[in-house]
Amino acid sequence: MSNEPSYAPQVNVKARVEREYEAPVVEVLRAMAEAGWEQWQVAKEFGVSTSAIRRWGRGGGIRWPCPKVRLNSLRNGRDKSAKKVEYKGAIRTLAEIARMSGISYTTVCRRHSKGDRGEALGRPVKHSGKRPKIYDLGHSWSDWQMILEVAEKKTLNATSRQFGVPLGAITAAQRGEWFRLV
Repeated sequence: MSNEPSYAPQVNVKARVEREYEAPVVEVLRAMAEAGWEQWQVAKEFGVSTSAIRRWGRGGGIRWPCPKVRLNSLRNGRDKSAKKVEYKGAIRTLAEIARMSGISYTTVCRRHSKGDRGEALGRPVKHSGKRPKIYDLGHSWSDWQMILEVAEKKTLNATSRQFGVPLGAITAAQRGEWFRLV
């Protein structure tokens, strides 16, 4: 049995990486992070654990990419999931278009799959919205004034039962939405 520590093979890998890239391992890791590599990818590339990659890069100010960066990263053409299209005069990923336009990534992907390109991908979402209910109750202005006076003193349910008026009509009148009361 050897007295070498269990991390000895990783030290050998670290030395091999420095020889192969002719640079300190921290510089190699920083360059890979800037190119869009994630810790787990670097670890797999070198055949070590992610904790070894974190240990090697400690104190080197390395900023590993977050998922947004990963979606946008070209990674030398290996990332097939990041679809790129021309948008506002530049080649952008669908994730970038979604962030720029303030709409969901799913909406942009759906538009792209349906054949929309360019500015059409980032157009605002049309909100169909629910139209307000119109109440045709045939009450006069003086009737509504009396209903509102009673509604201030009693509960809405009691007022609704007393005058046979829907709750929604009473709340519309309280809000001043007279266009809903015909």
